[in-house]
Amino acid sequence: MYEPGPGAQLHDLNPSLGHPTGLFWTESIPTSAISVQPAHGTAIMQVEDANVFDHGDFVHAILGGPPDLIPATTSFRVEWLGGGEEFVVNRADDGHSGVFVLGSARMSWTASAGDYDFVSDPIETSSSSFAVVGVEQNGIFRPPISNRGHA
Repeated sequence: MYEPGPGAQLHDLNPSLGHPTGLFWTESIPTSAISVQPAHGTAIMQVEDANVFDHGDFVHAILGGPPDLIPATTSFRVEWLGGGEEFVVNRADDGHSGVFVLGSARMSWTASAGDYDFVSDPIETSSSSFAVVGVEQNGIFRPPISNRGHA
């Protein structure tokens, strides 16, 4: 969140660095928080009261400070709506392949940090110009590729 006018950053809400997997600004969520229908290009991800921190600004978030991080929570719902064209990717040279459906997505979001509460506009007012849902594999991880009858 940024200050109106000069645009100084006031809040930077995200998980702490140092995730056990080494991933950057990433947090695990329960499988039950996700529902996916790749053949239709639709999915829902809904998380309630995820624990994050208000780092204050990007510099502190990236460097792991300030020492007085403000505990925060965030909730969000993202809907991928599908409805577009299907496309297939096959790259035999490196083992990547996938079946995807184009569409759009929308999101609503809330957060609380200290004395502050943040609320997005309702999900019905949200829009995107591009979204994709599908199943893919790379040369190392090979889940079954199946979407609308493709193999």
